[in-house]
Amino acid sequence: MIVMTGIVPAAGLGLRMREVTGGAPKELLPLGGRTVLERVLAEAHAAGCTKVVVVSSSAKPELDVAARNLGAVIRWQPEMRGLAHAVACAEVEDDALILLGDTVFWGTDEPVSRPLVTAIQDGNPAAVLVQEVPPELRSQYGIVTSPGIIVEKPKSSESPWAVCARYAFAASAMRELPGFLDAWSEPGEIPLTPFINSLGGFSTIRLPHGVRRVDCGSVSEYRAAQELPWDA
Repeated sequence: MIVMTGIVPAAGLGLRMREVTGGAPKELLPLGGRTVLERVLAEAHAAGCTKVVVVSSSAKPELDVAARNLGAVIRWQPEMRGLAHAVACAEVEDDALILLGDTVFWGTDEPVSRPLVTAIQDGNPAAVLVQEVPPELRSQYGIVTSPGIIVEKPKSSESPWAVCARYAFAASAMRELPGFLDAWSEPGEIPLTPFINSLGGFSTIRLPHGVRRVDCGSVSEYRAAQELPWDA
């Protein structure tokens, strides 16, 4: 039996969202009748995760309480060292589905991350969800420029396929992550992109047509999303 664990990186302080949150965790913002966190955890379980780990911070006790009440396990990221470090802080050695905690999707009853789980079960070391973005926005994203290569925020790109807040890794890749972090020598945060590129290939899953990504780490996107007809 394949065990898939969901990992929700959510340790960031959400400073860009303070005018909306007042300093509370952005993951607890409401969308329809549920919080962003509830929607992310529901997606993880619907995609096939038997357990979900929320990677939080000691500065976000409200998030810890909410996540535990929803059945999630809490791990802390003691310092902000980037997404790759956050994923490692989950201490997961199973197949893993990574769901960014401030991003949800509107316009579908099916979890957009389920095909990523299937790709791992089919033997791929990693899988990423991608969406098509126009040329003027490509410098804001990690872009899949060719098979097996993601370029982080390129100045220009002919490829329109941007990484879209959902990733999956086979257990073998998750076991390689700590060693990758130990060997990292560059200063600052450690992104997930170079780790994915180091795996020698990954599957790309396109966001279905008509499905909208909602970035609740953006004030303008969150306010626009509040006007959408969310389910309860």
